[in-house]
Amino acid sequence: MDIVGIIDAVDGFVWGVPMIVLLLGSHLFLTARTGFIQRKLLLAIKLSITKDPDAEGDISQFGALTTALSATIGTGQHRRRGDSHPRREAPGPCSGCG
Repeated sequence: MDIVGIIDAVDGFVWGVPMIVLLLGSHLFLTARTGFIQRKLLLAIKLSITKDPDAEGDISQFGALTTALSATIGTGQHRRRGDSHPRREAPGPCSGCG
């Protein structure tokens, strides 16, 4: 049996019934362990997009959420952009190099 056949056999076993049982079992375990937190999902969405009139500050909950998400996601995008051409040399002297 060649290597492709071995990989196909392992792939067929792992991504078949055992993976479904593992995913479903872990989902049920974690749902019970966290106290069925999914039931509060709609309330969490509602609280994140509506403005609380009694809240302090000028930024709404949704504004704070989107700012935090953009800062988190944006940091990864800038880091990856710098790593995209690691061997490219700068065309000349630049500020902050060296």
